Amino acid sequence: MFVGSIIASFHTPNHLSVHEHLRRRLTHHTRQHTMLSARNGSKKEQPTNDTLPGRIVRLPIVRNVRGIGVDEEERSQDAVQVSRPFYNSPAIKTSDGGMIGAIKIRPAAMAVADEGHWTRRVERLANVIDSSVTARTQFTSKMRAVDYGDRMGTYDDREQELLDELAAKHGDIDTAYRKARNGEIDREDLGLLVGADLADERQGVIDLYDVTTLKRNYYVTVKIEPADVVTEDNVEAGGGMANVPLLGRLWKHKELRDLRQEGDHTQVMVERLENKLETLESDLRTIEDISTRILSSTELSQVFADHYQAANAYANTDFGDVVRLSPKPTSSEGTAMYGVDHDHLQNLPDGPLGKSNGAVGPETPGETSRMVDQGDDGDRQTVPGRSDQSDDPSDEGIVNTAKSTASSFADRVAKINDNPVADVILTKEQLVDHYQTVVGPKDSIYRGNENWITIDNAVYSKTLSIREWPAVPKMGILEPILREHEPGVAVNVATHINPIDQQRAEIELSDTEDQLKDKKEKAEDSRLPMFLQTYRKQHDEAQEMVAANQDSEYDLFETNTHIELRSDDPEALGRTIDHINSMMNDEGAEARQETAHHFEGWQSVAPACDDKLEEPIMMFADGVAREFPWTSRNLHEPNGVEFGINMHTNEPLYLDLWNRKTGFDFGIFTKKGGGKTTTATEILGRLNTVYRDDLMTIIIDPLQEYANLATVHDGERLVVGGDTGINPFHIEATPEEKLATIGKGAPYKHWLEGCMDFVEMYYADEGLDFAEKKGIWRMAIREAAERYGIEDDPTTHSADYRCEQGYSGDCPTPMDAIEIIDEMTENPEEWVRSKPGQEPSERKVDEREKTAVDIVNNDIQPFLPGGEYEHFTKQTNIDLEDSTFFYVDMQQQEASTSIGLTMQVVYDLFYEMVKTIDIPSVIFMDEFHYMLRDSLAQKSLNQKFRHGRHWDLSLGVATQSFKDFFGEDADGNTHLTDNAQVLFENMPTQIFHQEDMSDEWAEEIGLTSDEARFIRNAEPGNRELGYSTALLRVSDKGTYPLKVKMDFEENPREAVVTEFDPSEHGEDFYSYLLEHDDICEWRFAPTADGEVVTDTAITATGTNTSGDAVEQNQGLQRINSATGDD
Repeated sequence: MFVGSIIASFHTPNHLSVHEHLRRRLTHHTRQHTMLSARNGSKKEQPTNDTLPGRIVRLPIVRNVRGIGVDEEERSQDAVQVSRPFYNSPAIKTSDGGMIGAIKIRPAAMAVADEGHWTRRVERLANVIDSSVTARTQFTSKMRAVDYGDRMGTYDDREQELLDELAAKHGDIDTAYRKARNGEIDREDLGLLVGADLADERQGVIDLYDVTTLKRNYYVTVKIEPADVVTEDNVEAGGGMANVPLLGRLWKHKELRDLRQEGDHTQVMVERLENKLETLESDLRTIEDISTRILSSTELSQVFADHYQAANAYANTDFGDVVRLSPKPTSSEGTAMYGVDHDHLQNLPDGPLGKSNGAVGPETPGETSRMVDQGDDGDRQTVPGRSDQSDDPSDEGIVNTAKSTASSFADRVAKINDNPVADVILTKEQLVDHYQTVVGPKDSIYRGNENWITIDNAVYSKTLSIREWPAVPKMGILEPILREHEPGVAVNVATHINPIDQQRAEIELSDTEDQLKDKKEKAEDSRLPMFLQTYRKQHDEAQEMVAANQDSEYDLFETNTHIELRSDDPEALGRTIDHINSMMNDEGAEARQETAHHFEGWQSVAPACDDKLEEPIMMFADGVAREFPWTSRNLHEPNGVEFGINMHTNEPLYLDLWNRKTGFDFGIFTKKGGGKTTTATEILGRLNTVYRDDLMTIIIDPLQEYANLATVHDGERLVVGGDTGINPFHIEATPEEKLATIGKGAPYKHWLEGCMDFVEMYYADEGLDFAEKKGIWRMAIREAAERYGIEDDPTTHSADYRCEQGYSGDCPTPMDAIEIIDEMTENPEEWVRSKPGQEPSERKVDEREKTAVDIVNNDIQPFLPGGEYEHFTKQTNIDLEDSTFFYVDMQQQEASTSIGLTMQVVYDLFYEMVKTIDIPSVIFMDEFHYMLRDSLAQKSLNQKFRHGRHWDLSLGVATQSFKDFFGEDADGNTHLTDNAQVLFENMPTQIFHQEDMSDEWAEEIGLTSDEARFIRNAEPGNRELGYSTALLRVSDKGTYPLKVKMDFEENPREAVVTEFDPSEHGEDFYSYLLEHDDICEWRFAPTADGEVVTDTAITATGTNTSGDAVEQNQGLQRINSATGDD
């Protein structure tokens, strides 16, 4: 016996007693191994444990021995720890009689936050735990699948639209592809064909996300125990009796019995839970940059279903419709409205309702829900809706309702449970059984393997518990675990927090220290000091705990942290466990597998505040706060496009530029080769694929780096310096709805300021003095406008209106102003102001004449025929109705010293024109540093960045000369220029690729030193690596480390298109694409043997000769469908 005890001691984990270790092993080997899903009343038999230990404990002489004998047969429903959700409440009753509710936490984005941010967050969370955690509480971080079906559907729709256009143009899709494969292709066809292939490829990439990507959600669950309402509400009435040992237990039992008999106990528990949740949520909201929301009982039920089941519970949009909700208890439980406890229905003519033929009962009116996308993280929200059913329906009404809804309800239940039995639910027992069937495992749980459990014959689950912690855990000690990205492995973490009596804890700590001291001293005096080292270590730890408790400003809590891993690949689980163990060892902590008790571990991680592995560790509130203070967030905005992969969460990040509060503008900053062009091309390309005709895109490109996008999206190509007229004095009418926002006088004022800015920039570029000539130019421009019928009244800004008034409808040009100045040289006295009735002074007339002559003779040569700026004297011949994509090719201007002026004119022109359209627009300018060299250009830009949001306009810029934003004062201190500061304040989305970002620059633009370090160390883009890294800053959402992928294996078509550079590859885009057909597999490429393939399988809606829509087939069949459902 003694030898056996010694052996058992050596095999017992440190955190367990020998007795507990043996009990766990015995239970594992003797209990029922497989738990099948079966409704109450079902004849399905549960499998028995036929191993030798299992048979022994079923013997009559053994089965009733406490701690050894077997339990009754268990269904998979019996593993579910919740039993009844309540209508119009966050409360769910647990299987042990408690009441739980949950708060969902939306964390902050702190991937690259500095220590100061972390310290503030941990301290605030510690204070919340210390003051507001007064009942059993559980912090849970769960991973779940993300449904990318809508995003795949968007690209599928775009592909089909492009193929439809091809079919309409060529008669049918077969003809279009046959011509393409024979090389009979024009620019428009090529754009449609490439666009369709890119959309097809994007579906495959998103389908991969759908299979491999998991997102992380955070919850705080609070539990009210049945006895809590006694100890808190009735302690005064009992004169403190509840706290008296033995007598207190008897007294609490009596109070509980009285409350239950009065029918008030459940009501009081629900109310107490709701109050605690509201208080805790209010306190949690004080933590910087996080948001909170109390979940409805239906939403929390879906969280449980996703935990207990192998399938993705969030994929079922009917989930909320099949959750039966109990009435929120008032003074008397059970009303006819909810179909619960209706004794009078037992006497119906055809027998008791619900007991005949397994008839399907009515769906409980109450919280019927639909699941919809929620904001930037893609959460699902339950939207409750009340029934129109009266509060007191007749028996006949109830029966008719049952019949009318039976079929649809059975269908919805069938989606969630195989072979469901959906009886009319009349009793609490039936309600519980139905609910546990809905949220529980669909098929079975297998727990016979000591190394894992199997859920629904599909997913393996293993649990680790953290049993050793460092004395002072590092802030965010569990963050590496939360960022574990083994493909196909979900890592769920739960920390149980149980408040304890602080005075009693002090006494127990002191007593424990005394006991261990005594054991240590006895071991020191013993001749067999085999346990001396253990006792010494335990005594030292106890002493440290007593001292820490005396010094700490925080309370002690009993805590337990468990990590559940699940995957369909047990080898992947093993790799993940090894990695987690390594990470924990690096932090001075130790995670141990719950061998033979992974079933209890799986239950302990469910957000039910039910720790089945109770071996609590004492921890202060600040220690708990250091574990994972909600710092990992992703952006998943429903109408956004993918900007890259969030390196912190390993999820694709979707950002909607038009979902910002302070404007829609964005900037991309990097040094040469950092990845600017690739990032901009991806963003602009995806915007146009997703929005297509619902977005106006203008790209101003000095280096031909975005010519590929113009071809793919069939854009209008405008060559600046050629035949394209660009009038810097162009004006467009402002829509009436916009005038109500900005005022009727604003358009003319802004137009005139823009004209003057152009002239002043021209003078600055030419090195001419403008100060003395400013007045003449302003007068000439106003006069020219008046001659074209343009006045302050915004009605006159419409070309159609001016035509109706007898004008040409054109706008004045710089040459019109020059001609008026020339008139001043002939009749200067007509252009000099004088008092009424008096002739202008000779001196003023001479000055006017002299200035006008100086301008005509010396300043305006570039605007004359053959001059550098002749194209600025022509009417603008750009019509936004011709296209929704304009590519402004400025390569001819790139070497010019006046390129900044030209870019400014083009910018102003399109800014003026997009005001007239009723769809969002984006104007993107590359090589933005050309504009930064002129303070006047920056001033003009500032105005546009301030006011662009009024026109649903997103202004995008990119530059590889970040230093141009900064200057130095007289003392040599670095600072943002005044104009640059305005730009940054009005640019809510900023992307920083590798840049020599000094801490001084970072401080000036509001970045931390850690964020600056990340930017300095960012990976530049290169083909071998397949990606570049960047820091994304979104004004109202924080900063995110971003991986911008351009992988020739994952998305070769997009990579090849993005890499196209006419200066390197020539102008023949089609030939360039075919050179890469080996990796892209273009569907329009000629076949390898030269044959023309006409029998293909791409589906498109074409048009026959009579104009009717027909279904055509062409091209290669896609492997993955748009929705991901094969």
